[in-house]
Amino acid sequence: MFDRRKEEVAGLYESLERDLICHGVTAVEDKLQEEVPETVQYLIRAGMHVWILTGDKLQTALTIAFSSSIITPDMALSIVDSSDWGELQEELRKAQEEAPGTQGKALVIGGAALALAQARAEEQLVALCQTCTVIVCARCAPAQKAQVVDLVNRRLEKVSLAVGDGGNDVPMILAANVGIGIMGNEGMQAARSSDFAIGEFRHLKKLLAVHGRHSCLRTSDVIKYSFFKNICFCSPQVVYFFYTLFSSTTIYNAWIILGFNIIFTGLPPFALAIFEKDLTQEVIFLYPELYCCSDRKQPLSLRSFVAWELQAVLQGIVLTLGILYSMASYEVAPYEEGGQVSSADGVGMVLAEAVVWSVTLKIIVVLRHWTIITHICIWLSVFAFYMVLLTLNTYFCPLAALGDSNPVSTCGTVYNEVLRSSHSWLVVILWVCQTFSCLFSYLPLLPSSSSPPCLFCVVRPLNSPLSNEPPLPLSPPF
Repeated sequence: MFDRRKEEVAGLYESLERDLICHGVTAVEDKLQEEVPETVQYLIRAGMHVWILTGDKLQTALTIAFSSSIITPDMALSIVDSSDWGELQEELRKAQEEAPGTQGKALVIGGAALALAQARAEEQLVALCQTCTVIVCARCAPAQKAQVVDLVNRRLEKVSLAVGDGGNDVPMILAANVGIGIMGNEGMQAARSSDFAIGEFRHLKKLLAVHGRHSCLRTSDVIKYSFFKNICFCSPQVVYFFYTLFSSTTIYNAWIILGFNIIFTGLPPFALAIFEKDLTQEVIFLYPELYCCSDRKQPLSLRSFVAWELQAVLQGIVLTLGILYSMASYEVAPYEEGGQVSSADGVGMVLAEAVVWSVTLKIIVVLRHWTIITHICIWLSVFAFYMVLLTLNTYFCPLAALGDSNPVSTCGTVYNEVLRSSHSWLVVILWVCQTFSCLFSYLPLLPSSSSPPCLFCVVRPLNSPLSNEPPLPLSPPF
């Protein structure tokens, strides 16, 4: 019976469908959403490997792959759909030996063949997948989709992203590193189980290329800058320990330590994390190859992180030594005769002023995109620093207000001298400029000689119909 299934079904149709009167026809339309081929081609040109995991039969999956431009005539196509172990081995060998086409290599494999290959020839299957640009898996059960995603994560050591719109895609979405659900006619199960939900497949291009790029850039820069400003603030304290015989005496006033991360340098990182971007959306859409540049793939590399923090240590040491010796080397210092400062608290205030300006100039150099809110955040932080100094000088000196001629140094009397002294202003300007004169701030921004030209050079797309046109020059990132 099962051997002659097709013949028996055809005979049953012939016996039933006789002498019928057609009153109407209903059909279910299953078509691609708008801009699906363009989105898929953009992702492939951006360097991504595209997999289709579907429950449809092999021929239907192959038709969908061609209609969505996932598989093109310029790709070498290999079909593996045997459930016999001997035949499967031969098909896998032929598929692996087949030379790629001008646009790469595509593999179409059936569900039974995929399950057998995963169980008995996983190494050979992994080696074949590594040579393919596009892979289509047909007749996949929901659990089998999750197994394929796990195979990519475990054996290929890649970051996987799963996109689905139905309940049968939930295991695949949960197994991937990033899951994206499409809200459509098949319900909300996929969207509820995903990390991100989109309305249509075409929105995936903007989600990855624009929002993903900018989010990666902002997160990495905020991490590096947060470490930078705190290391630059703490390095002077370490240097000062050598002058106090490690007596745990702090060079900063307690109010300065309390307000450094909250008031003086708190707003600029928020502006960096929200508004920073290196390229416009139009340029990103025009050049998909920018997605696979090394500076986008590894914005938080060990090299760049060490360069930032090494600069912070150097700036802190230079500012500390420069200000300590500058404040004690003049014949007439702004505090006492004979070139001696009245207290370490006075030197600490000048040093804190220099550190605040140094970390503020750093973020000014790093920022690539300026908005009115960015300006407000940066300059408001600097303004807040001097307002705090005036507040400390005015309201934290009860002894001086009562006429005491020798108030304690931490009460705020020295702050007025710091703000009114041309000597302290000259020292701050001199040593802050000195720390930036040796290209310390530009060290993490200089591209490596081995990295491809992405943001600092002219961009020319690869395999693009625009290749014959003059390349588009990009402005520097700052």
